[in-house]
Amino acid sequence: MGTELKVVMKVGKVEIVADQNAMTSLTDLWRAAGSDPSKKPAEWLRSKAAVDFIASLASNLKVGIPTLTKVRKGKHLAGTWAHWQAGMAYAEWINPTFHQVVNAGFLRWLEEERNPSLKLERGVKKLLSKGFTREWINTRLEGIVTRKELTDTMADHGCKQAGKLNPYVEATRSVTLAAIGQTPKEFRADKGLVKKSQLTRDAMTSRELMRIAFAESEAKAMIQETAADGNGECLSAVRTACKAVKAAIQVMSGRSLPAPDAA
Repeated sequence: MGTELKVVMKVGKVEIVADQNAMTSLTDLWRAAGSDPSKKPAEWLRSKAAVDFIASLASNLKVGIPTLTKVRKGKHLAGTWAHWQAGMAYAEWINPTFHQVVNAGFLRWLEEERNPSLKLERGVKKLLSKGFTREWINTRLEGIVTRKELTDTMADHGCKQAGKLNPYVEATRSVTLAAIGQTPKEFRADKGLVKKSQLTRDAMTSRELMRIAFAESEAKAMIQETAADGNGECLSAVRTACKAVKAAIQVMSGRSLPAPDAA
């Protein structure tokens, strides 16, 4: 099972994350603070202050000292990790100003973990500040839920990447083409979205988002109703649903449907 990471805060261009065990990357904290060679995590961990703090923390949490720090490898995990409270102590050792930034970030993270609606409210405020309307935000949020329901249904029905085939990408392609008449790649090119950080659906109108959600909802229902199993059957169900959605959109838009094939 992979390690689930949650973004705690972003300092400059560096994302500070925590895993499901409340461990955070000291290496990322060090990078966020400016990468001073004399302030590397290893330097702090050798200090008496760090040794005493971690020993006290282990005693309070009733865990072994070795469980509070570890070195990890991997694309998104590489570096020195420690319990988030040790991370805050490390930030204080780096410098007082950075410590205040990290304190505020972890405090907000903890509050949002206890009450997820706070994170949602913060996200809405940020989107409003960027000029998005409340109508668009509501539609976007509803679409996120609908999308998750589809991908969860596909996973429950045995969908998984097989070689170059990614069923989730293929389903998204079918849905987007049926709903707005363009593939995601074509839409991104049309809108000038060249950065990965520029999300495709954030560039869509409320109407486009509603049509995408309509298609994904029907695709989920079709998979369930036909008891589709595996990549092939699920994608077939998605495409069938998308054909029906495309026809419905044509009718709602006042465009005539293609003539049926001759018997």
